[in-house]
Amino acid sequence: MTDKAFATMQARFALLGHEMRVARGGGFVVTVNRLGAHFCPDAAALASLLVVLGG
Repeated sequence: MTDKAFATMQARFALLGHEMRVARGGGFVVTVNRLGAHFCPDAAALASLLVVLGG
């Protein structure tokens, strides 16, 4: 994922009230108020989660 694509996804999640960051072992973690977390192993899973959340 390019830096621009990463920043765009991060912004889209932020608009929904979520925080997206890179996981230590690879993949991505999406959190809501640091209470719950979703792990996405790749960009495709991240995009799917965004659709499910309404973005």
